Amino acid sequence: MRVPDPVAADLLAALHSIGSIPVRYRRGDRIQVAAGTPELILITEGQVRCLDPGRRFGSYTLALEMAPVITGIGAWL
Repeated sequence: MRVPDPVAADLLAALHSIGSIPVRYRRGDRIQVAAGTPELILITEGQVRCLDPGRRFGSYTLALEMAPVITGIGAWL
């Protein structure tokens, strides 16, 4: 889910305040949240491709989003 820049900045500041360590990924790396886990990932730069491996919607790529993006939020809803 795309988040507004000010919200991403607030989230990033909160993560730094609790000692969260940022992880850098290379272009093309797969970033995945395990189903049912309460893990959130905040992507602060680059582009994210949302995939549908089963192609239930007719395409492998569901959407392309520019950062900032937060993923894994489904487990919290």
